[in-house]
Formats: sequence, structure tokens, C-alpha cells
Amino acid sequence: EMERTERTRCTRYSDRSEQTDLQREYARKTVAVMPFYAAGTGSGHSIRDTKLRYLNITVHSLLCHFDSVVVAVSNDDDQHYVAKSSGLPIFDILRLRDLPFPSATGAVTINMLQERLRHDPRWQQFDFLFYTEADQICHIRSTSRLFEPLLTSQETSSFHGHPRTGRPLPALVVPHRFHNVPAGADFDRLSPFNTSAVSAILHQSLYLRDAVRALAAEQPPLDPNAAEFFHPNLALPTIRRELELYQNKRATLFEEVQEDDTCCFLEAGEEIPVYIKDVKARPQLQDTSTELFSIRSGFNMVAGECCFICPWQGRYCHATCSPRRHGQGSCATGLFSSSESF
Repeated sequence: EMERTERTRCTRYSDRSEQTDLQREYARKTVAVMPFYAAGTGSGHSIRDTKLRYLNITVHSLLCHFDSVVVAVSNDDDQHYVAKSSGLPIFDILRLRDLPFPSATGAVTINMLQERLRHDPRWQQFDFLFYTEADQICHIRSTSRLFEPLLTSQETSSFHGHPRTGRPLPALVVPHRFHNVPAGADFDRLSPFNTSAVSAILHQSLYLRDAVRALAAEQPPLDPNAAEFFHPNLALPTIRRELELYQNKRATLFEEVQEDDTCCFLEAGEEIPVYIKDVKARPQLQDTSTELFSIRSGFNMVAGECCFICPWQGRYCHATCSPRRHGQGSCATGLFSSSESF
């Protein structure tokens, strides 16, 4: 459903008729690139079918805004899928060879990008590079605003506090990364699955693994996922327990997202962000300091870099920003601030 929605959302941009002249220029001069590995389990935690689905969704989301999408692959199966089976309109495929391990795909992709941009005549049309991952769906409300920092020339820069004159400062724009943070109430409609038969098995099973096996062994089998939601042992780290941690967190609701709605890394008066190197000292997702937001009836989300493979009560988030409706508070200004729309 997500893949179909994303494709439909972006179909209207196929001729760029609804975009401004400036947006069409950015679309033509930008190449979006992503490394992709789905042939095995050596990178990431998803099965191949899920990775292929996310690749399709991500590519369609990029084509909303940019004419050219490039995928880097490191094996024949992935290359065949991208080039033949997927049907995706890919500008170029970067074939990486002799990688020491799959997780090196990203670094080797960057090296090949440099070669393409320097020596391949087809790539000389590009002034901008959007580098992303094959499971990061792109949402941009205004490409004009996105490109503003890239078009500002600064002839002076510094390195570790030492000024360097006469050398242009490279410009980077890093999009906000959003993570869904559903709460327990979002899954209330699952309650009818907690039947008397399910409840009896869960009360008899001390451990989750025993409950899962017992549910699956019933005739007809009962859904083993019920153990993750309805197990009565409050000490077990079930999905339901984690969702309940996020039930009453502070959140901003956007009925509609407007052009001037923002996400603040720093509030007015603050000057520099604090990066916490110690993972254990970073704010936890369930801390009161972590703000969430939602758009219409969707799940709550957090804007920041979060660890969702950490233990359920140790999921941290750093580099988060606070969602703000237009006129709601004010962001800091300056080098480390972000008053751009998310």
C-alpha cells in the first residue's frame, strides 16, 4: 500500500508541470544516489523482499523532486533486479566489485561517485548530489528552500578554530530523519485477539518463548504475536510494554503541515548544540525531554538520530529537533541552528 501511495503521489511530477522554473532546474541539476544491498543478510536486519520494497518506495519518493536516480550495487542479483526486474527509471547503476564485506558498500559508492563526477561526460550536467540510503523515504515540501544554503558562497572558513581564508566553505544540507514512535493506544483494535484461550496460555507461560510455542501449537494455531502484546508478566520487555512508555509523551499535532512550520535544534538564546559521546548518557526516547509530533491521524514521530536496535528501555535519541508550528516559539539563529522547514 505504501509503495502504491508513493508512486501515485509522485506521478504528477513526471512532467514537472506543477513545479516552478527554479524547481525544474534543481530537478535537472541534481543526482540522487543510494547504495543498495539485498542479496544476503550481511548488511541490515531486513529480509530481501522488504529491502526490495523499500528501494522502490525510496526511488519513487526521490523522483518527486529529482530527475536522475542512481543505485550502487555489489552483486549480480541486485544488479539484475535494479536494471531489469524492478522497472524503475534509473539513470545509472554503479557496479561495485571486490568489496571486503557488504557494509563497505557505502564507502566504495562515494569513491565511485567521485570518479563519475570527474570523468563521465553524462554526469557533467549535475551540480548537486543527494546522497541517501535505499530505505529512507524522501519528503520535501520546498526544494527552493532546500537549496538556499547550497547557493550561498562563503570565501572564508575555519578548521578546528583556525581561520582559513581564500578557500570556499563546502555546503551540506542534512535532512531531518523521522522515526515512527507508536503508542499503546494505536493498537487498541488488536484487543479482540486477546481471547480467553490466548489469555489462558499466556498466564501459564512464564517466558515469552514458551508462550509463543504454545500459541503456535494450538489447533487451529493461535497468533504467536499475541505474546508480545498481551503477556501478563509486566517485567517482560514485550512490544506492548515499550509502546506504553510512549503513551503520554509531549507531542505537537499538525493538522496540516504549512510552509513555515519548523523543527528547532536550538531554541532562541542557545548558541551551540551539545553532542554527547557517551551513549549511556544520551537522552532516552522515553525521557520527558524528547518531543514527538504527528501529522493528522498518523503515528507520533521523533525527529533525530535514534537507536532502535538498542534494548527497549535504552533506546536513545540525539541531534533531535523540536517541532514547532508557525508562530509557536522561536528557533535560534546562526551556524548551528535550524529554522528550516522540515
